[in-house]
Parts: sequence; C-alpha cells; structure tokens
Amino acid sequence: MSLIGHPGVIDLAFACPLLAPYFTEWTDPLPSTGSDHIPILLRFKAPLFQAPRPTPNSALTDWPTLESSLKATIISPVPPIATTLSMDIWFRTNLDRITAELALHTPVKRVTFRSKPWWTDLLSQLRRAYSSALRSSKVDRFNAALLASARAARAAYFKAIMMAKRDHWSAFMATATPQTVWTAKKFAVGRPPPRFPEPPGATTPPELNKALLDHFFPWRPCQYPQLHPAPVHGLPGTSGRRD
Repeated sequence: MSLIGHPGVIDLAFACPLLAPYFTEWTDPLPSTGSDHIPILLRFKAPLFQAPRPTPNSALTDWPTLESSLKATIISPVPPIATTLSMDIWFRTNLDRITAELALHTPVKRVTFRSKPWWTDLLSQLRRAYSSALRSSKVDRFNAALLASARAARAAYFKAIMMAKRDHWSAFMATATPQTVWTAKKFAVGRPPPRFPEPPGATTPPELNKALLDHFFPWRPCQYPQLHPAPVHGLPGTSGRRD
C-alpha cells in the first residue's frame, strides 16, 4: 500500500474486491519509508469466532408433504405498476413464503466431529478467489502473471485458514470451563481412532462377516489320515501264520 504523487492519491496494490465487505478503516500512523511512500494500516472486521451457519439437508426433505404444501401456497399477483421497488417487494415476499415452506419440511445438517466451527465467510470468499485464479492459470499455463496470482491467492487462503484455526482455539481456551475441558482435550488430541477395525473392501455386514472369518479361520483343505487295509491271515499272498 502506498501514497503516490501526493496525499490525495492512494494506490491499493493487491486489492481484492471480495474483501470489500469486511473493510472498516485505514490509517497512516507509521512514518514515511522514503520518498513519498507512506505505509497504510488497513483494518478488516471478519467473523472469526462465529460457528458455521446451519445448512439444510435436502437429502432428508419430506418431498411428498412439501409438494402438496407448495401447491397450496398462494402467490400474490404481480403489481399493476411494475417498478423496480414494487417488483423487488413482490419477488421477496413470495420467495420468503416458498423458503419458509422449504425450511419447515427440510431438517438441518447435524454438527459432527468433522464440522469446522472455525470456518468463516471470509474463508469462503478467499477459497472462491483461489479457485478462480487457479482455473485461470490452468487455461494459460505460460502466463507468468496468472501463475503468480494463483500462488498469491493460494498463500493467502491457507494462511487465513491457519489464522482462523489459531484464533478459534485461543478464543475457545480463553472461555473454557470445567464442563468443556473434555471438549478441549478432544480438539487437542484429534479424532479418536475407530472402535472397531474396518477391513479393506468390507462395507456391508455380510462382507465384514466374511472378512473376519477368512482372517481368523482361513480355509484349509481337509487332510484325512491314510488307512491301510489290515492283512488277513491264512489267505494266499498274506503274511502270517496259518492256524
């Protein structure tokens, strides 16, 4: 960041439009670095400590009930004078009705051990920026500017993830209570190992049963003892004494 020419012109190098909603203020409390360049301190406000918003689980939606409910939903008529404001109000009103019906018949996803409570909207913005820069660099692999932009976006994205995890952990430990000490231990140790081994290639109970039997009781061909006929005494060609 620098001031170029005179204090009325600000050059925002590396500016990202996706971060604009999180920008709060800028100041220049630091001394000049030489010539007419003055470091500018930018401040961003990001929800680093908010849990992720619950998302609907469309796989468990009660579609038969929802279909009948949507058919009974009354859509208000289009306003006679179609202005920008009236159409916006009409669209939002009917969209809220449909969204309410969807939310009523669609459960939200349950927060599991794999959920990311440290994830923020800022990380989503950075991930989209990184994905866009990566796709552009793959289209033209010989463009040094696109490659440099993709590397910078990748570095910013993963650095933000590391900072979000660190800040979330610090905030969690600062507000830890005796009731949450075991949750802190779970976060520190990581995901617990599975309580029952998962043999490779066994995903159903019959496959698991067969895998356990093959491992602990492998099949072996039955080996019967070879039985030799006992000699009969007194017959020609047999040994023994004739009575």
